[in-house]
Amino acid sequence: MSGFNLTFTSVNVSQNTYHKAIGRFHTSIPQIVDRGAVVIWYFTNTSFSISLLTAPNISSSELGSLLGPWLTSLKQSGIWYASVLKQYTSFLEQYQVQQGAIPVGTQQFRSWVIPRSFVQNNNDNLTAAYRNITEGGASVIVVGLNVSQTLHRHGAGGVDEAVLLAWRDALIDTSIIT
Repeated sequence: MSGFNLTFTSVNVSQNTYHKAIGRFHTSIPQIVDRGAVVIWYFTNTSFSISLLTAPNISSSELGSLLGPWLTSLKQSGIWYASVLKQYTSFLEQYQVQQGAIPVGTQQFRSWVIPRSFVQNNNDNLTAAYRNITEGGASVIVVGLNVSQTLHRHGAGGVDEAVLLAWRDALIDTSIIT
């Protein structure tokens, strides 16, 4: 089990550079979740955070290789970030070290399941929509996962296990918070 988290802000970079970095992250999601990982990230118009990337059966060096091109692009864009990439013995250990308690608050949520094909074919439009939403004052929380991956990995390929049809081709679930 490996885990990763990361944060960066829009300080000292343009809004275009900041949002392009988020868009580039989206292009790396398919290869990460197709290996069985789950990633939760959130952002506003000034800060981005991968709060928890949980990667069972993936070594920290493998996960580092999956994230490497994106991390390199952050450096090339002049974006300073803080991150932790570490190997853990269990999910509980990773959660306790990298996530911790989640604060309770009063907010309004709205969520959309976004298909893989939309992220892959319309990433610029998705990034522009996120930018419009965050510049309007909302926050975005996104969960990237592949709900079909488990059965395919265990030899039951072709089984449609999601009751909600949208999850069968989902790549991310986006929640908008005001």
